[in-house]
Amino acid sequence: MGLKNIVLVGHDRCGVLGFYYAMNHPDNVKGIACMETFPFTFAWDYFPLKFRLGFRFSELP
Repeated sequence: MGLKNIVLVGHDRCGVLGFYYAMNHPDNVKGIACMETFPFTFAWDYFPLKFRLGFRFSELP
C-alpha cells in the first residue's frame, strides 16, 4: 500500500502484529498504540501441542 509515517493501533493479537511490523519496518512507523496485548512474540514450540491446535482451529469458519 506504500504507507509511510503511520500510527499503528492494535488490540489483543493484532497488537503483537503491530509490534512485529514496527520492528521490521521502523522507517514507516511514527507511533504505536496497543491495548490488552503483549510487546513480544512467542515461537509456536513454546506452547503445548493441544494449545497450538486449539488456537489455530479457533480461526476456521
